[in-house]
Amino acid sequence: GAARQAFELVRKAEDKKYERDSLAYLAWSLSLNGDFTSSKSAFEEAKKLEQELTHNHYLSRNGGVWYATYLRRTGQSEDGRRVTDTNLSFCDSNHWYFISSRCHCVLGDLDFDAGNHESARAHYESALKIARGISIRNVLIEALLARGRFLAKVAAQTSEVSETSEVLQAFSDLNEALNYCTESGYRIYEADVRVALAWAYLANGEKEKAKQSAERALQMSNEMGYHWGKVDAREVIERIESRE
Repeated sequence: GAARQAFELVRKAEDKKYERDSLAYLAWSLSLNGDFTSSKSAFEEAKKLEQELTHNHYLSRNGGVWYATYLRRTGQSEDGRRVTDTNLSFCDSNHWYFISSRCHCVLGDLDFDAGNHESARAHYESALKIARGISIRNVLIEALLARGRFLAKVAAQTSEVSETSEVLQAFSDLNEALNYCTESGYRIYEADVRVALAWAYLANGEKEKAKQSAERALQMSNEMGYHWGKVDAREVIERIESRE
């Protein structure tokens, strides 16, 4: 609702830069809510304005991160990679390293989806290294979440209990991120972290804790109307139940 109001106000002001930015916010909020038809339309409008304003072919900055994440989530991984590769280069050249960190997280997720674990790991390490060097909390949360979720899900892919150093690292990353979320009120991130912790608990053989964490994430996502939180929580709950 706030994003729609901002968009209407900025259209009256006839400022294309802010119109582009408000459209990107609107598109992102719609995608979080699961309205992909409206989200696609808003992203496409924002992209056209980006091309008019900067001659960039794709959305850049945070809008590019959100667009690439939307593309990945909706099965358009190659498009998501093109957007992110371009955005990473653009942000690096402008020294917007906080967005570069977010781009590395997206590239890591794309590589993980494709089964390229070593490349995914390298991107997550790069994201976290950048995030540790700056003072933007949500960027650090994203980087910790991305690496922790990756380590947890890789460990949980086997049917055997995994008590490796990587699982311990996953718990360390995710618990640090959870503390930041609860201290700062980042509830969407908190739901994502609790899903990732469920994977870590499952990898560690702690099925009851895994189920509790996933169910808490599902409850939070239902309260917020967070589409992907519901999808991800149900995925890990199904995996837990298949092992019972």
